Amino acid sequence: MTLTDSEAQPEPTIELELGRLRDLTRTGRYAESLAAAEALAATTPGTGSHRDILYVIAANQRCLNRIDAALATLERLEQLHPRYGRLFQERGYCFVARRDARRSIEAFQRAVSLDPALPQSWSMLERLHVMTGDKANYVRVLIDRQMYARAREELDALLRNDPANQEYLALHATTCALLGEHAGAITSPIL
Repeated sequence: MTLTDSEAQPEPTIELELGRLRDLTRTGRYAESLAAAEALAATTPGTGSHRDILYVIAANQRCLNRIDAALATLERLEQLHPRYGRLFQERGYCFVARRDARRSIEAFQRAVSLDPALPQSWSMLERLHVMTGDKANYVRVLIDRQMYARAREELDALLRNDPANQEYLALHATTCALLGEHAGAITSPIL
């Protein structure tokens, strides 16, 4: 018995197809990736709730400026997979597209609380805190990212403007200690 080409090759797995969809997204072919992801979700049993497929759908909807649709997809994803950090990262990007800094920050903070290994969420938190003028939370993000030297530099600037601020003083002592500068932490102006 001779197999035809279509019979000889196995069906692509979901993971292989997801890789192809991600490549399409990375190269800016959002409409193509979205259509393929929606078709995969609709035609493959059990994939309508597959978190990575839903994530790809939402990301491409956002990239195509279909923010309402992306947020609806993310709502569905949250109902099915409430502890998936990347869904909150994507939600943060949707709120950035809407220029809603407060909700963006909330979403990115939720993302990193669920998955601290999301560098894009950390970077967006840094930018958003700086853009909104929220320096003390920016410093906390730097400390959380273990960027102690930058945190201390920011605190030095904040303390120049408000030398009696107890929160700044406490964070300054903390960053000195985290940098291994225990003498600086002990002699910090807080004491």
